[in-house]
Amino acid sequence: MASGEACALTPVIAFDGLFLKCDSPSLKLWDRVFPIHDDESLLLARWATAQPGERVLEIGAGAGVAALRLASQGASKVIATDINTRVSDYFAFNAALNGLTDRVEYVHADIFAGLNGEKFNVIVSNPPFVPVPNGSHYFLHSDGGPFGTAILERVAAEWRKHMLPAGRLYTLALSLGNAQSWRISSLFPDAYFSAIYGEPHLDLAEFVRQFGWADGVDEWHGNLRDAGYDRIGYFGLAASTNEARFDWREPRSAVQEISNGATPWSYCSWSMAARLRRYVPPPPQT
Repeated sequence: MASGEACALTPVIAFDGLFLKCDSPSLKLWDRVFPIHDDESLLLARWATAQPGERVLEIGAGAGVAALRLASQGASKVIATDINTRVSDYFAFNAALNGLTDRVEYVHADIFAGLNGEKFNVIVSNPPFVPVPNGSHYFLHSDGGPFGTAILERVAAEWRKHMLPAGRLYTLALSLGNAQSWRISSLFPDAYFSAIYGEPHLDLAEFVRQFGWADGVDEWHGNLRDAGYDRIGYFGLAASTNEARFDWREPRSAVQEISNGATPWSYCSWSMAARLRRYVPPPPQT
């Protein structure tokens, strides 16, 4: 390194005029800050829209990609929440790096807790949604419980209470399903859904094989089959408190706006088969 040059010890991703620090997928730390992937954090930030002057909440902010992008696009107030204690420093660094400290606020909180009754025009969330066996000690940023919907169930139950009129919700989710329905469709029955990949789903057994390192994986697989699931898909989901005023845009249109080279680990983006690489090797057990 030449004299006077700076060297980042963690990845810094360039995205739509922003620079964003996050953790690397190679960091096997249970509470790492979610690595920024083309088809998750960047996709959600491109897809969600906020008009100038609107109020935004990002749940499970991690590096704060959506919060910071919407603030840079003119949202008047943006609050980001997360339960990971490591997120606070990353979010503060990214806000300062991009000159957005006066437009965003970080709250260490569990989903909607700690918001003091505030309401929003837009809620965005890339929540933990990966189905994992109980007791597997999977990464905090992705562990959605045995059915993948532990956090999404709570969001579904409460999001309307925190919305201003004509408020919009944007979220992403892996979902278990079968030929008739998907698990998340029962949680958000009035939402718009769009499969993000051209390959809309994987066979459940192929997904489960990635967790062969976990205790109880066979019992977990049997429970999923007994519940009627035989596949898993990846979706963008959007809902509004006033459907008549909802300007819907498919998340796949946002996919087209991001180049495959947007992150240094694009090899595990852009297809269901590719994203399986994110689940091996296992996270640390301590």
